[in-house]
Amino acid sequence: NETKYTGPFNNIDIQISMFEKGKLPKIVNLREVKDDMQTLYINSTAESFEFKTHVEGDGVVEGIIRYHPFLYDKETYPDDPSFPSRPAEDDEDDCIVVEKGARGKRPIFECFWNGRLIPYTTIEDFEWCSPPKKRGIVSVECYNRISGALFTNDKFQVSTNKLTFMDLELKLKDKN
Repeated sequence: NETKYTGPFNNIDIQISMFEKGKLPKIVNLREVKDDMQTLYINSTAESFEFKTHVEGDGVVEGIIRYHPFLYDKETYPDDPSFPSRPAEDDEDDCIVVEKGARGKRPIFECFWNGRLIPYTTIEDFEWCSPPKKRGIVSVECYNRISGALFTNDKFQVSTNKLTFMDLELKLKDKN
């Protein structure tokens, strides 16, 4: 099995097998998945900013914020394949869509705990990456063109079913 990937992690090859009664097993190589949101975000990013903060002793949060510009009359902020927000190309003449911008009403940050997505916890924004109250040098539309992810260690509490953080947003927004 010759690998076509280069880089420091080319020796990692993870395959998922799904077994359904009465059907042949379906095998998916995770390197071949190209339509998950994190891959879409990474591939459409023009610039990114990585940061790290320590919270209450041993709590560590690493994050990334990405910028998705509007280029050459084309939207680069990825549309979620599971919940498309933009109309199909051929529907543009039929209706006018009013939305908040590229991100729409989605929050900026998805949250991960020990590398695992915690799907029901998202963070809308922080004071340093939210639109200013007064008009400034940067257009307000630019704030709707950012996406991000927060990665925490195990010092933050999550629910038993690993669907929500118990205390992440409160600890991160605490000024102390």
